[in-house]
Amino acid sequence: MESLTNIIQLTSFSLFVFLYMANVIYNGKSIYNEQVDQQNGVGIIHNLNEPNNKQSVSISELTEQ
Repeated sequence: MESLTNIIQLTSFSLFVFLYMANVIYNGKSIYNEQVDQQNGVGIIHNLNEPNNKQSVSISELTEQ
């Protein structure tokens, strides 16, 4: 069983990630950027409403707001 300290640390980290997660846009829609391959210049993304519909796109096509 996890200790209360571990749970608080995980919760704090999750909140940090949520607060600092960038709003990334692809084709005018907010997306989640799962992975970035900087060497090949591509990102694995999915629409926020369709987490199982992943696609690989050029990172030059992504904008951050």
